[in-house]
Amino acid sequence: MQWVQSITNHFPGKLVAIDGKTLRRSFTESDKKNAIHLVNAWSIENKLVLGQLKTDTKSNEITAIPELLEAIAVKGAVVSIDAMGCHKAIAEKIREKEAHYLLAVKNNQPRLYSAIHELLHSKKAKSYQRPVIDFYSSEKEQHGRHEIRRCWVYNAAAKLPIATEWMDLAAVIRIETERTLQGKKTREQRYYISSQSLPAKEVSEMIQHHWQIENSLHWSLDVAFREDDSRIRKGHSAENISRIRQIALNILKQDNTYKIGIKNKRLSAGWDHEYLMKLICSV
Repeated sequence: MQWVQSITNHFPGKLVAIDGKTLRRSFTESDKKNAIHLVNAWSIENKLVLGQLKTDTKSNEITAIPELLEAIAVKGAVVSIDAMGCHKAIAEKIREKEAHYLLAVKNNQPRLYSAIHELLHSKKAKSYQRPVIDFYSSEKEQHGRHEIRRCWVYNAAAKLPIATEWMDLAAVIRIETERTLQGKKTREQRYYISSQSLPAKEVSEMIQHHWQIENSLHWSLDVAFREDDSRIRKGHSAENISRIRQIALNILKQDNTYKIGIKNKRLSAGWDHEYLMKLICSV
């Protein structure tokens, strides 16, 4: 972790995504040991794993996230977490670490969800009672899919009846995604809360970038390192090997010797002793 922090560029506004990943084949039937679940912190700009913590089950992410935040440097960052991490204690821990939170809101927080829905969709509110809104829309077409994303940032979180229960709550975000694929249109709507008021364009991009933890970290571990196929599971070995994989991924992500994928970089390190030593000496 000291090495990771030494090569991380600390600057205000950076985005740190937190999400969980299960080592699917780390379970054992003989002693009924569940598969290991890990909570990871991923620096979007630096493409680095900042930290990792093992939990007993997926539901224990709620208690694991504050422990993980305690162990890593996130000062000045925006910490984004999906709805599993939308809890008051987690929001307080993020602010305690001098960072800002961007948390997805679903029905696991029914009072907060209802209050946001009432604020944004109430037809009784008079024009002067409506919150100040910043709006941004983007459109793209890729692989035969047409997508429109709309983002509304309501800088009136203080109007929520339970605003004081969430530390430094500053803004409520509404995201609407409209996708058209093969003539079929789908629409999805999501809510977020934030401890700072940002332009809608910036918020929309942050929410999109959050999912790089799936594409750049979890996907790389499964495809380049075949983590989901690993049957290493005795004692602490699954957790230990997972940590070594992430250290290796960090090293390979930072290396610019070859413009090839992580899997091919691993092969090159196995074939080329000089390249292997260059990677090792970079630590």
